[in-house]
Amino acid sequence: MTTNWQQLRSELNHDWLKNVYLRQLQAFVIRSRSSRPDRGRMREFLQADFYAWRARRPSIVALLDDAERALSPATLFDEAPLSACAELDQAWLRIIIHELWLVRRPVREWCESGRRALEVVDVRFEEASKGIGCVCDLDLEQLGGRLGAFEALSEAILALIHRISAFPHEIEVV
Repeated sequence: MTTNWQQLRSELNHDWLKNVYLRQLQAFVIRSRSSRPDRGRMREFLQADFYAWRARRPSIVALLDDAERALSPATLFDEAPLSACAELDQAWLRIIIHELWLVRRPVREWCESGRRALEVVDVRFEEASKGIGCVCDLDLEQLGGRLGAFEALSEAILALIHRISAFPHEIEVV
């Protein structure tokens, strides 16, 4: 069963964060180290692509905040045949099933680990964005001294990708 949460995770984590944003960031670092850097593409990254993190970040926060609810086997009561159960039975069964699932799976730890990784990305992003200044006159020497911040951001994003990937890929029944 593919849930909306799973689809959102795939779109954000795999399609955008891993295959678009991280690759663009890594390509920027590689170009910056090149003996003949493509200033136009580097400028384009800094103007259009780099700050996409700020626009997408709320979706990643929402993804992490909704993971426990969306992955809970209690959500199976929203579909047939369990949706046919009496509401009174559903109420207590949802609670028991959810709590049992939490005992058997470290879901809250996964969520917290994801939030901590997100905080690191935020810090690394702010460090990398300091001193970028006006990208119209891209100072490669000044930028060269800041490449470590972009590399640290890349590593932090990779860690976040791994944290989000650790969530189950389907609703697991306890």
